[in-house]
Amino acid sequence: MSEDWIYNYVSADDVDDMNRGADRIRKNMEGGIRLTLNADNESAVDLCRIWRDAMNGNRMAWVKISSFVAGIVNTVEAHLDDEGINPYEED
Repeated sequence: MSEDWIYNYVSADDVDDMNRGADRIRKNMEGGIRLTLNADNESAVDLCRIWRDAMNGNRMAWVKISSFVAGIVNTVEAHLDDEGINPYEED
């Protein structure tokens, strides 16, 4: 079967868009970032307790957890920026 069969069902522009999307996904699957969390036992206990409190509706605990996650996201954003990837770009 010829490789051009798809054009019987999908426009050339749509095929090009699909190919670009597949290329972007393939590129984004390369490399990556490794995140390592180091914490002494006391800090680990604090994190678990703050998480539990946040899950139980404690607003200050939510602020602390949000701050913790924001730090992780900032690290990931910096890595992606170095890779030339905008995580907020619409597909």
